[in-house]
Amino acid sequence: MSGKQDPGEVQPAAGRDGITHSCAPQRAGKAERARRLAMIGELLGRNMPSGMIVARVMSEFGIGERQARADLAKVRGQWENELNREAPYLRAQLVYTLQHMIFEAFADRAWGAVTAACRELAKICGLAMTKVEVSTVPVTTGPITRRVVATGTLQAATTVNHA
Repeated sequence: MSGKQDPGEVQPAAGRDGITHSCAPQRAGKAERARRLAMIGELLGRNMPSGMIVARVMSEFGIGERQARADLAKVRGQWENELNREAPYLRAQLVYTLQHMIFEAFADRAWGAVTAACRELAKICGLAMTKVEVSTVPVTTGPITRRVVATGTLQAATTVNHA
């Protein structure tokens, strides 16, 4: 190409330091964008607050707040999609782990651990207990009957053998 300039071509402006700079902001390449998203994922994995992640990404990559927040939202969306896709398997794995914890705690006669694991298992299965009702009734003569109450809450009943 000869040294002639095309009249429609825009020439970059020279800065104070004498170095030619482009007037338009440079677009990030795929590699830089991938590094940004990987860094955001790592910082999210460390439970860093969103504001700190945005500030760090802005300073390290020289991007604006709007772009940093858009990248953060993209990573969060990717994580949410992965969790939704793997949720049934994660739930089954958690149930399996809790069952083994219950069996081992039961064998060790660690009743507190058995109770805690059973509560977690009940939460996962949607049977979480929201309130506990305790009541006492004086025992008089006659047989004691036991009834299963199915009101959606768990109710403990204690019976006394009356002689």
